[in-house]
Amino acid sequence: PSPPPPPTSSDPQTTTTNKYNPSIITKSALAKYQNGDISGAENLYQRALLDWVDDAIAGLTPPATMRHAVAQLWIAYADLYKKMKQNKRASEAYESATQCPVAGGVGEVWVAYAKFHAERARPRASQRIYLRALTGDAGDAE
Repeated sequence: PSPPPPPTSSDPQTTTTNKYNPSIITKSALAKYQNGDISGAENLYQRALLDWVDDAIAGLTPPATMRHAVAQLWIAYADLYKKMKQNKRASEAYESATQCPVAGGVGEVWVAYAKFHAERARPRASQRIYLRALTGDAGDAE
Protein backbone atom coordinates (compact mmCIF):
# COMPACT_ATOMS: atom_id res chain seq x y z
CA PRO A 1 0.00 0.00 0.00
CA SER A 2 1.14 3.51 -0.76
CA PRO A 3 1.67 6.07 2.01
CA PRO A 4 -1.05 8.64 2.60
CA PRO A 5 -0.69 11.88 0.67
CA PRO A 6 0.86 14.82 2.48
CA PRO A 7 -1.62 17.22 4.06
CA THR A 8 -2.83 19.99 1.81
CA SER A 9 -3.79 23.52 2.75
CA SER A 10 -7.43 22.45 2.67
CA ASP A 11 -6.73 19.80 5.31
CA PRO A 12 -8.43 21.05 8.51
CA GLN A 13 -5.52 19.98 10.74
CA THR A 14 -2.98 21.86 8.60
CA THR A 15 -5.21 24.92 8.43
CA THR A 16 -5.67 24.86 12.21
CA THR A 17 -1.93 24.39 12.77
CA ASN A 18 -1.04 27.33 10.52
CA LYS A 19 -3.78 29.63 11.82
CA TYR A 20 -2.90 29.03 15.47
CA ASN A 21 0.88 29.04 15.20
CA PRO A 22 2.32 31.39 17.83
CA SER A 23 5.70 31.57 16.09
CA ILE A 24 4.10 33.18 13.02
CA ILE A 25 2.51 35.91 15.17
CA THR A 26 5.71 36.34 17.18
CA LYS A 27 7.88 36.74 14.05
CA SER A 28 5.47 39.30 12.58
CA ALA A 29 5.27 41.22 15.86
CA LEU A 30 9.05 41.20 16.24
CA ALA A 31 9.43 42.59 12.71
CA LYS A 32 6.98 45.39 13.56
CA TYR A 33 8.84 46.12 16.80
CA GLN A 34 12.23 46.20 15.04
CA ASN A 35 10.79 48.65 12.49
CA GLY A 36 9.64 50.94 15.28
CA ASP A 37 5.95 50.00 15.04
CA ILE A 38 5.46 49.17 18.70
CA SER A 39 1.69 49.71 18.70
CA GLY A 40 1.45 47.49 15.61
CA ALA A 41 3.29 44.72 17.45
CA GLU A 42 1.05 45.11 20.50
CA ASN A 43 -2.09 45.13 18.36
CA LEU A 44 -0.99 41.99 16.53
CA TYR A 45 -0.63 40.09 19.81
CA GLN A 46 -3.85 41.51 21.24
CA ARG A 47 -5.93 40.65 18.16
CA ALA A 48 -4.51 37.14 17.98
CA LEU A 49 -5.11 36.53 21.69
CA LEU A 50 -8.71 37.74 21.49
CA ASP A 51 -9.44 35.68 18.37
CA TRP A 52 -7.71 32.52 19.56
CA VAL A 53 -9.30 32.60 23.00
CA ASP A 54 -12.73 33.19 21.46
CA ASP A 55 -12.20 30.31 19.00
CA ALA A 56 -11.04 28.00 21.79
CA ILE A 57 -14.01 28.87 24.01
CA ALA A 58 -16.38 28.36 21.09
CA GLY A 59 -14.87 24.89 20.58
CA LEU A 60 -13.66 25.62 17.05
CA THR A 61 -10.24 24.12 17.72
CA PRO A 62 -8.74 21.14 19.56
CA PRO A 63 -8.57 22.20 23.24
CA ALA A 64 -5.11 20.83 24.06
CA THR A 65 -3.56 22.41 20.98
CA MET A 66 -5.12 25.76 21.75
CA ARG A 67 -4.12 25.79 25.42
CA HIS A 68 -0.48 25.43 24.44
CA ALA A 69 -0.69 27.90 21.52
CA VAL A 70 -2.45 30.58 23.58
CA ALA A 71 0.01 30.07 26.44
CA GLN A 72 2.94 30.53 24.05
CA LEU A 73 1.34 33.66 22.64
CA TRP A 74 0.84 35.18 26.10
CA ILE A 75 4.47 34.46 26.99
CA ALA A 76 5.69 36.01 23.74
CA TYR A 77 3.49 39.05 24.38
CA ALA A 78 5.06 39.51 27.83
CA ASP A 79 8.50 39.00 26.26
CA LEU A 80 7.80 41.94 23.93
CA TYR A 81 7.42 44.18 26.98
CA LYS A 82 10.55 42.67 28.55
CA LYS A 83 12.49 43.61 25.40
CA MET A 84 11.18 47.17 25.75
CA LYS A 85 12.21 47.21 29.46
CA GLN A 86 8.57 47.80 30.41
CA ASN A 87 8.50 45.43 33.37
CA LYS A 88 5.18 46.62 34.74
CA ARG A 89 3.47 45.91 31.42
CA ALA A 90 5.25 42.55 31.15
CA SER A 91 3.97 41.65 34.61
CA GLU A 92 0.46 42.75 33.59
CA ALA A 93 0.65 40.52 30.50
CA TYR A 94 1.73 37.55 32.60
CA GLU A 95 -1.01 38.26 35.11
CA SER A 96 -3.58 38.40 32.29
CA ALA A 97 -2.24 35.08 31.04
CA THR A 98 -2.86 33.50 34.45
CA GLN A 99 -6.44 34.80 34.32
CA CYS A 100 -7.03 33.58 30.75
CA PRO A 101 -9.74 30.90 30.59
CA VAL A 102 -7.72 28.99 27.98
CA ALA A 103 -4.09 29.40 29.06
CA GLY A 104 -4.46 30.16 32.76
CA GLY A 105 -4.07 26.53 33.75
CA VAL A 106 -0.97 25.90 31.63
CA GLY A 107 2.12 25.39 33.77
CA GLU A 108 4.53 27.08 31.37
CA VAL A 109 2.66 30.39 31.82
CA TRP A 110 3.15 30.25 35.58
CA VAL A 111 6.78 29.16 35.29
CA ALA A 112 7.57 31.98 32.85
CA TYR A 113 5.84 34.48 35.16
CA ALA A 114 7.73 33.26 38.23
CA LYS A 115 11.05 33.25 36.34
CA PHE A 116 10.36 36.81 35.20
CA HIS A 117 10.23 37.92 38.84
CA ALA A 118 13.23 35.78 39.80
CA GLU A 119 15.29 37.38 36.99
CA ARG A 120 14.41 40.77 38.44
CA ALA A 121 15.69 39.74 41.91
CA ARG A 122 12.18 39.44 43.31
CA PRO A 123 12.31 35.99 44.91
CA ARG A 124 9.30 36.54 47.19
CA ALA A 125 7.10 37.55 44.25
CA SER A 126 8.39 34.54 42.34
CA GLN A 127 7.61 32.25 45.26
CA ARG A 128 4.07 33.67 45.60
CA ILE A 129 3.44 32.98 41.91
CA TYR A 130 4.63 29.38 42.25
CA LEU A 131 2.37 28.97 45.29
CA ARG A 132 -0.59 30.42 43.41
CA ALA A 133 0.06 27.96 40.58
CA LEU A 134 0.21 25.03 42.98
CA THR A 135 -2.92 26.01 44.87
CA GLY A 136 -4.92 27.03 41.82
CA ASP A 137 -5.34 30.54 43.20
CA ALA A 138 -5.59 32.91 40.25
CA GLY A 139 -6.09 35.91 42.55
CA ASP A 140 -3.57 38.04 44.44
CA ALA A 141 -2.18 39.85 41.41
CA GLU A 142 1.39 41.10 41.69
